[in-house]
Amino acid sequence: MKYFRIFITVLAMAVALGASAQSKTTSKTKSAPAKTAVKKSTTVKKTSAAPARTATATKKSATTTKKTATVAKKQDYDSSVRVMFTTKVGSCYGHGGFGENITLEKKYNPYFAVDFFSIDYSAPFNFNYMTIGVKAGVRGFTPAFWNTSGGKICRGYSSLALGYDCALVKGSVGVIIPGAGTYVASGWGTTHGFAMSWGVGLEFVEKANFGYALEYDTNWKTTSHYFTIGVKF
Repeated sequence: MKYFRIFITVLAMAVALGASAQSKTTSKTKSAPAKTAVKKSTTVKKTSAAPARTATATKKSATTTKKTATVAKKQDYDSSVRVMFTTKVGSCYGHGGFGENITLEKKYNPYFAVDFFSIDYSAPFNFNYMTIGVKAGVRGFTPAFWNTSGGKICRGYSSLALGYDCALVKGSVGVIIPGAGTYVASGWGTTHGFAMSWGVGLEFVEKANFGYALEYDTNWKTTSHYFTIGVKF
């Protein structure tokens, strides 16, 4: 009987120890998902922050693109009235000559402008005659090209102007004007007639242009050919 009581006591202790161990294992197992859930929540928070950063970066990129487009648009054309000074050197009435031209120009879009008023002077180097003309015309432009970080800086142009020329000639009776026939006059004389000029070339950042110009007038019924350099203000 004594040994039976000892056996019962040992068995009860073993059962108690086993139950305690099982309770600790269950407690650890239940606490583990909580930790995992906390980590997942942190990951979700980081992931949700990423789209916000991406959206901010996209917005900044769009703002930069808009500013760049605005700069390019401003450089595309200037709608104010501009004053252009042009120097021309070449063949004047069949002889070497030069000239000067002042033009008031206004662009209405990147491809079209009106030369409201221009006054020009031209003369051969070796003869005593010159012409002063007044004209008005139009000017067309190609799409801009030659891109840089500052925008589009170069475009082609073509111009046409019509008007009036007054030629001043110094001579005497029977003087032969080369390329213009015989001029019968004494001292300074004048002739008047219709005038036309046409040109092509390149324009850079709306400040300078280089090109070729052909001019014709009914005074001497001859054409003049010039290389031109112009500056706008």
